[in-house]
Amino acid sequence: MPRGGCEARDILTAVGDLWRVSTLDSALCAAVCAQDRVQEFLRLADALEASPAVLDRQILVRRSLLRSRALLLGGSDADAEIAARRGLELVTSSDLVLDHADALLTLADAVDARGLGEDAVTASEEAVERLRRKGNLAAVAELGG
Repeated sequence: MPRGGCEARDILTAVGDLWRVSTLDSALCAAVCAQDRVQEFLRLADALEASPAVLDRQILVRRSLLRSRALLLGGSDADAEIAARRGLELVTSSDLVLDHADALLTLADAVDARGLGEDAVTASEEAVERLRRKGNLAAVAELGG
C-alpha cells in the first residue's frame, strides 16, 4: 500500500474508526483480487478475515464474497459456495444492486468449481439481468450478456 494509505489507515485505527478501516481494507483486497495478484490477495484476505467484523451489511457482504474468492483459490470449493451463499443471503433484502450482482457472480464461480454448471449459468444470468436493469451496460457487455 502506498505510504499515504498506510498513514491514513494508522490514523483511522488510532481513532477507532473501524468502519472506515474495514471499508478501506475490503476495497483494497477486492482491487488486488481484480488485478489477479493472487498471493497478495490471499495475504490481504487473511488479514481481513482476522480483523474485527463491523456490523454493516455492505461490509459483511463484501467480506463474505472476498472470503469465497480466497477459498476458491485455496481449492475449498464447498466452503467457497457457503461463503458466497452467505453474502447473497445478506444482500438479498437490500438495495445494494451492484453487490447483489457481485454475490451472484461469486456464487456462480463457486458452484461452477463444484461442477454445478447449470446453477452457475442461472446465477450468472440473474446477475447480468440485475446489472441490465441498473443500467450498467458496460458490465453487462463485459460479462457477455
